[in-house]
Amino acid sequence: VDDKLSTHIDDRLSQLLEKKLSNHLEKYFPAVVETIQEVVAKQNSGKQEIMSKLADMESNLEDITEKIEQEPLGETLVSTSVLLQNGSCPFGFEEYGTCCYFFSENIGEQLSWEAARTYCQNLGNSYDLPADLAEVGTYRCGDIKLMEAIGNLKYSAWIGARYSDAEDIWLWEHSRQNLSMKNSFWRENEPDSTDYDCLLVNKYGTYERTYFIDQPCYASATFVCQIF
Repeated sequence: VDDKLSTHIDDRLSQLLEKKLSNHLEKYFPAVVETIQEVVAKQNSGKQEIMSKLADMESNLEDITEKIEQEPLGETLVSTSVLLQNGSCPFGFEEYGTCCYFFSENIGEQLSWEAARTYCQNLGNSYDLPADLAEVGTYRCGDIKLMEAIGNLKYSAWIGARYSDAEDIWLWEHSRQNLSMKNSFWRENEPDSTDYDCLLVNKYGTYERTYFIDQPCYASATFVCQIF
């Protein structure tokens, strides 16, 4: 009982002291009281502003969610897949050296050279990035590592050079740089046909090293895309 009475007396004294101090502040230090009131008002105003912004954000999120739900599933997956990262490369691409490559064999896709190039370009567009059939020796990438990676595939693969009748040279289509006939990646006696105008990488020899060969552009093959 004594403890309860003591606690009650302490609480009451504290209330009286706070009231007295408050009266003294208002009487002798009105500027201080005014400043405190301004601070409290600003805090309340700030809280209201934050709550208003949160409400706007919630509304915007609901609008975005509604739009996503209205899109076809495939388009949604393509447009958001760039958010899924594999190292420094977009989802589905692999990093060799300092460049990012997509191997169509991973999804079982085989196309003609032209169709493969269009596929690569559209794939890049889905990420808002420039992409095309891969090139070797035109950018500072891991060219040898790329050729080794292609060598580990089951099938041969298109990359981005073809013969230009108008210029009578082999050209990398994206960079428009010349593919020299003396390039060490050409297989012996290649290119060997005036009718085969597109560049394929395939394995050859005892050690199955990967080489360039010319093939008819209409043939179906896997392919390698590159982000430029």
